[in-house]
Order: sequence, then structure tokens, then C-alpha cells
Amino acid sequence: MSSTKSMSHNPGAVVDRINNLLEGFKKIPASEQFDVVGTLAGPAALTTELEGRKVVYTNHDQAEAAAKNAKTARDAAEPETVSRIDAIEGSIRTHYGEEAPELTYFGLKPRKARRKQTPEEHAATVAKARATRAAKKAAKAPTPPVK
Repeated sequence: MSSTKSMSHNPGAVVDRINNLLEGFKKIPASEQFDVVGTLAGPAALTTELEGRKVVYTNHDQAEAAAKNAKTARDAAEPETVSRIDAIEGSIRTHYGEEAPELTYFGLKPRKARRKQTPEEHAATVAKARATRAAKKAAKAPTPPVK
């Protein structure tokens, strides 16, 4: 009996080993008997067993390919899907209003109402705007030509 410790156990190698055994069983008489761990088995029984074991590997490979294809399809559809979702959410916000509590039905957060400035804050904002305007006007003023 040969040792399997030196043989590869990665999935591709296991499938290759199964395929090699299946090919070998096709080439020998059906009357041959093999003692497999104390049980006699013929090529037909061993072929059936190995094909059943191989299915586990091929199913995995097919599932992996299907998952890769599904991911590719999802990634290709994502920009259009996100754009459409943005449009639908925008439509809902327009329909109900930015601050409507109904937005929560759709997983959207109502926007908070803008806080009204105190008279002191308003005066400071106006003063800042006037100062900015004056600075821009001074920067734009043409310099008199030098003679």
C-alpha cells in the first residue's frame, strides 16, 4: 500500500487523482477485486464511489464560478441601481418634504429645520458680510495711472 502523505491534498490534485483512478478502472476487467481497508470491491463499485466523491469537488467549482458571475453582474449593475435609488429617494423627499416624519418609513432621515439666529448672531453675520464686500470692492478699485 502506498503512502498518501506525499501526495497533494489540494482540491485540484484530489480531482486529478480521482480522474486517474476512474480512467484506470475503465481499462481493467470487471472481475478484478481490490481489498480496500479490509473490504473487497470491484471496479464498478469503486467507480460509483469515486464519481460520488468527485461531485463534491465539481459542485464547489460550479458554485464558485456562479458566485464570481453573480458578483460581476452585481458590480456591473451597481452604478445604474444606485442612481435609480438616489432618484427614488429624491422623489420621496420631494413628495413629503425634507422635514416630514414620513421619510423614516423609507429609512430616510428628515432634515433638521435651520436654527434661527439670535439678534446678536444676525448682526455679526451682517457685519462680516459688509466687511467682506468692502474688502472686495477695495481690491477691485483701479489704481490711477502713473504719469
